[in-house]
Amino acid sequence: MGTRPGAQRGGYVPRAAKTIRRLAMDHGYPVPDLPPVKEWTDYEQSLWAAYWQSPQAACWGDELRPVVAALVTLQAKQMVSSIAAHESKFVADTLDSLGVTPTAMARLGWELEDD
Repeated sequence: MGTRPGAQRGGYVPRAAKTIRRLAMDHGYPVPDLPPVKEWTDYEQSLWAAYWQSPQAACWGDELRPVVAALVTLQAKQMVSSIAAHESKFVADTLDSLGVTPTAMARLGWELEDD
């Protein structure tokens, strides 16, 4: 479908919402390729796809690929072992800044469209 709106407008910048933005459940943008920095597990690949297919991803620019990759890596690590406190904070902060959590969606003024 083309370039994500976040990339067109210079990237995602979180700020307090003044209006409500309705996010389509299927935004139609392709899932970008994982960065070729390592061998990605099946679980990491499925997390990657799930994030980029989420309604919120329509608001993300391509510059967030490394951030989402780091998030996916840490979440996969967290599934098999413990992670350090700073890594856990990164995961929580990143989920919030990407607008994935309900609290972040409300702060950003994002709502999901009804099917």
